[in-house]
Order: sequence, then C-alpha cells, then structure tokens
Amino acid sequence: MKRTKSNLMRKYFLSYLLIFSVPVAILGSAIYYSAILSFKKEIENSNLDKLHLVKELTDRQMRELRYTATSISLDSKLTPFRVQNQQYSLLEAIQELKRYRNGNAIMDEILLYYHGDSYIYSSNGQTDVQRLADQFYKFENWDSSSLIYDINHIKEATIRPAEVIQLINNESARVITYMFPIPYMSTQSYGTGIILIGEAKLTDLIENTLGAFQGAVFIFNEHDRILASKNKGAEIDSSSFISHVKALNNKSGIYNTAIDHEQYSIAYVRSEDTGWTVMSVMPSQQFMHRVIKMKTIIYIVFSLVIVIGLGLSVMLSANLYLPIRKLADYIKNQRETTGNQRGNELELIRDTLDSQYGHNEDLRQRIHVQSPYVREQVLIRLLKGGIQDFQEVEHLLACHEMEMFSTHFYVMLIALENSRECELSLQQREDLRTLLSKMVSGDWIGYGVELIHDNAIAFLVTLPTAAADPRQMQVEIGQQVEQRIKETIHWSATIAIGNIYGEIRQINRSFIESMAAMEYKMGRGAGKLLFFDEIPSLQDQTSWYSIEEQAKFIQSLKQGDLVVASETLGRMMDNISKKEQSILLLKCVCFEVINTLFRTLKEMNISDYSSKIKSLLTFESPQELESLLLPLIAEVCEEVGRVKEGKHVQLKEQILAFIHQEYKSSQINLEQIAQQHQLSLSYVSRFIKEHTGYTFTDYIFHMRLESIKEELKASDKNIKDIITGHGYTGVSTFIDKFKRVEGVTPGEYRRLYS
Repeated sequence: MKRTKSNLMRKYFLSYLLIFSVPVAILGSAIYYSAILSFKKEIENSNLDKLHLVKELTDRQMRELRYTATSISLDSKLTPFRVQNQQYSLLEAIQELKRYRNGNAIMDEILLYYHGDSYIYSSNGQTDVQRLADQFYKFENWDSSSLIYDINHIKEATIRPAEVIQLINNESARVITYMFPIPYMSTQSYGTGIILIGEAKLTDLIENTLGAFQGAVFIFNEHDRILASKNKGAEIDSSSFISHVKALNNKSGIYNTAIDHEQYSIAYVRSEDTGWTVMSVMPSQQFMHRVIKMKTIIYIVFSLVIVIGLGLSVMLSANLYLPIRKLADYIKNQRETTGNQRGNELELIRDTLDSQYGHNEDLRQRIHVQSPYVREQVLIRLLKGGIQDFQEVEHLLACHEMEMFSTHFYVMLIALENSRECELSLQQREDLRTLLSKMVSGDWIGYGVELIHDNAIAFLVTLPTAAADPRQMQVEIGQQVEQRIKETIHWSATIAIGNIYGEIRQINRSFIESMAAMEYKMGRGAGKLLFFDEIPSLQDQTSWYSIEEQAKFIQSLKQGDLVVASETLGRMMDNISKKEQSILLLKCVCFEVINTLFRTLKEMNISDYSSKIKSLLTFESPQELESLLLPLIAEVCEEVGRVKEGKHVQLKEQILAFIHQEYKSSQINLEQIAQQHQLSLSYVSRFIKEHTGYTFTDYIFHMRLESIKEELKASDKNIKDIITGHGYTGVSTFIDKFKRVEGVTPGEYRRLYS
C-alpha cells in the first residue's frame, strides 16, 4: 500500500507543478503582451461605455424637462387669468411651481412669465421682472434688457450654456438656463417658462467618467457650444476641440489627434434625441506610464506565484492522500463484500461513482416517465370527445410519449369505496395517481386521469387485438386494477366498464357508458365490476327501447356531451318507430322519453325547463318529437358546460386567492394547497400551469418579484428586510436571481427607479 501512496503523491506533485507553472507562464506572458497592446484600448472603450451612460442620463433628464414644460403649459392652475387676477389662485400657482421644482432632481428653480406682465412668478413667490434681473439673478453674459427681450420674444425651447449668476445674497453659482414658450412648442406663445439648472447637476453625471486618469469631459449642445465641462488633473482648453466636434459624423467613436504637439485620445457619443455630444479628452502619454508600472508589478507577482506554487505543490501533495484514503476505506466498509480491489484508491472511488450514477440515472428516467402532467390533459380531451382528427390524436400521443395500441379501446370508471368515515390522505392520493397514471401489462396498457368534479378516476385501456372473449378480458383487467388499488392504498373500488370501440376517437362514448353504468352501483353493491351492457339485467326488461340506451342518454346529458346524446336519442327514437304498436301505446312510450328527460333535468338541478318540456307535448310522431328534442338537448348540454366551467372558475378563484394571500409566506407549497382543497399534487400543479401560464414555483417567484420591485421603488426599507418579508431565507440567492431577470441588483434597481 505504501507503494501506491508514493505513486499517488508523485502524480499529485507533478500535477500541481503543471497546474501552477504552465498557466502562470502563459498567463504572465499574455497579460504583459495584452497590457502593452490593449491597455489603452480598454481604457478608451471603458470611457466610451461611461459616455454612453452619461448620454442616456442626460437624454432622460432632457425628456423630463420637456415633459415638465409640456405639463406647465397644460396646467389649468398656471393660466394667466387665474395667476394674475385672483390672489388665492396665485398662491395655488406658486405651490404648483414648487411641486414641479421638487419633482425633478436637477431643477434649482422654475420661473413663469406672461407677456406684457410686470411680474414674474417662481416657486418662492412673485417679483418685478426688472428687479429679478438686477438683484435676484444677475447673469454674467445676459444683461437685464436682453433677458426681458428674450422672455417676451422666445419662439422655441432654448438652452443657454453654463454661466455665472450673482445671487441676491452676494453668492455666485454657475447655472444652465432652459427657456421654453408657453404653450410649449408653439410659435403663438403668451408666456415663457425658465428652468434654472445648476451646472453641478450635469458635472456630477460626468465626474467619474475618467476614472483614475487625467483629462477633461465636455458636454456640447446641438450648436456645438459647451453646456458643462469637468477637468481632472489637466488643464485642457475646450476651444481647441470645438472644431473636432463639428467634424464628427458618427454617433460615437474613438480617435487620436495631436494638438500643440501633444497626443490626445478622444472618445465621444452623440445623442440622436437632443443632438448633444459628450466628449472625453485624455493625454495619451499617461497610458504608457501605467503600462511600465504594470510591467514591474507583473514581474513581482509572477515571481511570488512561482515560489508559492512550489510550496503549495509539496504541501498539497502530502496532504491530499489522507482524505482519499479515508474515502476509499469508507466505501469498502459500506459494501457487503470487499472482493479483490482493482488498482489504487482512486479507481475504487471511480467504480463506485459509476455504479451510483447508473442508479441515479434509472431513478431520473422513472420520474420522467411518471411525471408529465400534460399527458392528463390529453386524456381529458379524449374522454370529452374534444379531439376528432385522427392525425391530431396521433401527434399528441407521440409528443407526450403515450404508447397506445391502435385497434381496441375502452374506459373504466373507478370510484373508491371504504367503510370507514374518512377521506384519502394527500399521500394516498399521490400513491393512487402514481399507480394509475400508467399501467402496463403483457397484453394491455392503461392510463388514468383524476376527475375532480365527478369524484372518480377515468382509466383508458388500450388492447392490441380483439380477445377471443372480450368480456373475460375486461373482467381480468378490472380485477387486476382493483387488486392493485387495494394493495396500494388499502381501499376497495367499484369499477364501471364501458364497451370496447375500434377507434380512439370514439373513446368518449365508452366514457359516457362507464358513467352510466356507475349510476347502477346501488343495484349490484359497492366494490363490484359494473358493465354497461349488463344494465338491462339490473331493471325490469321493457320492449320499448334499450335500458342501455336510456342510461347512456341520461349520462351524456349529465356530462354535456351533445354528440353522444344526439346519437343515443336517435337510436331510441328509431327503436320506438320500428315497434308495431297502437297509437295510444306509442304516445305513452314517447311521453316516457319526455319524462326521462324531465327527471334527469330535475336531478341535475339546473335551469327550469318546464315550459319548454310542455311545448314538446304537441308532437304528432316520434320523428317530430326527435326534431323538437334536439334543440332542447343542445341547450341543456351547453348549460352543463357552463356549470362545469363555473365550478372550474370557482376552484381557480379559490386556489389563486389563496396563493395571492399567502405568496409572501415561506411556508407556502403545493402540498399545502392540495391538502386544503382535497386534490392531488399533480392536479394542482397542472391546474396552476393551465390558468397562469407559469409553474407553481415560477408563479410564486413572479408575484414576489413584482411586489419586491414595487416596494423597492416606494419605500426606503432595508433591502434584506424586504426580501425576507417575501418568504426568502437565502437573500444572496434571490439577489443573484433578481439580477439575472432584471439585469441589475435590487440596490441598483432602487437607485434607478425610486
């Protein structure tokens, strides 16, 4: 064993040497080469990205200014009549201007002037126009006469570049002035709005653009005049670059130029929205200084990594064998027989993992076969006769891996019976669903689906060929299913069996027949096999028409299946017409059909059809009675569909209301919902997916995400408290998922949208 240990240690040592030395050598060379050739380009691209961000922010601020200008123009509280003629309305107008000012972060003040008026209004009150220009806001390059003339003759929105203004308290500030006519974008204006923006509000946006490098950043307007600028560590004359701005043709770019015998790197971005240009200018010489400095750092780091790598190779090689040895010993202790060990400990571990992977793969395949809830939806459509096109049937079966023979089909309806006063537990429901979702025998295949509103399970059986004794085959299959149910959940079952059909499109008829047979459970007793074609033996025989047809007719009405109901009625009326009997007896038989319909409608407890049934009594022949019954049957089936849909909607509202109430709880899960509504997990999962378009987990996440986003925007509550308040215990995990979905972290989202 020592020899094996020595071999492993040598392998580990050589491996670690390669792991450390080869990548470090390659990466060291690549980093050095990349630093020389592309360091400058990376900085320029980084600056360009930052300029794009500045452009987006300035575009957004300008859109907000235009929106504010439009809102002021349309504000009924800021009309000349209300502001100039009513003292109370003046106070309202001042408050309205203050609201606009507070609603935009970059505004320092809003001024409102009406042509011909001697006063100008602001969020702080009103004052004489001349006094405002001479005392309150004395512009460096805009004297009072020019100001008064401009505000009386403005034709379009204008932005004045940053300039110094002298305030009434002898303080000074640099501001950008945004003027617009009222109404906004109108040449026939009756007033002027003035928004004062501190230059610092724009320079704050560009302050960090250069990072650790020297240079300057400029914002030019659409006329190539500087609106704002920021110098960092280098005094750069903006006038030298105005000609470059005028020559720009593209939306963005990077180029190098020489000005006064010095090389500069220039990056720029031009906005299509405002026509503004954001430009960064950096002396190129500083990049080489950074590269030389990085070269020295690389040498030092490379040497340290080599030394540390050698030490770690020795240490890790010596220490790595012990946990591997312990793991190999643990594996051998867990096996029933050790046998002869092949190779070293690593090979033993590999063989064990291969074996375990095979077991896990088998388990995954079994889960995949049993879990597809979409398969149940296909079965429900087949049972309801919702799929009549043979190619569509074949396509759906192939898509959902539903293996079926193509010749003989029938349906068994399974109702659970138990003498104890109790209900199925959630685990029993899942066990039963798993058992009946798919059963395969040597000569038949069965698929089950839960019928929530009928408190039963429909089990579709497909046979490869016609049996010599079809009834005996159905009995044997029914007994097998009943026995499997009893073994699985310890409940007995009554099974009603429909007739065998040669096309899968006719399976809804077998389903109706099984429902009809289940109605006669009382006659045979619970826990039995009931066959549709044995219904006549359960009641007195009559020569009028088949009791089977009558039961099928009744059940098709209860299920709302118009196709089967119409077909069955037609056969009943044909049988009546073919009988040779007196007119009186013929009418009695027809009245019995009407009475059967009347009793069924009363039993179903739907709308009152008494008046319509009375109108049937005027028939003159069985054929006329059939023609009168068909529209009424169609109306009944339509109402049954609405009633079932109503129950479906009610269940949906209950489940979704529960989710909407409890989605912030960390305890909410599918099991809780299924237990509360006495449903199976698979049905609840399918139900939520069908009505929301999301799986349960995704729907909960979507609701929590939207709620968290709203709370991030509307409150300053601690982000961790918001996340845990929505049922999450792993805050970092949620933040990672939030970023994948939204592209930003919750903190960044709050800064962007709050």
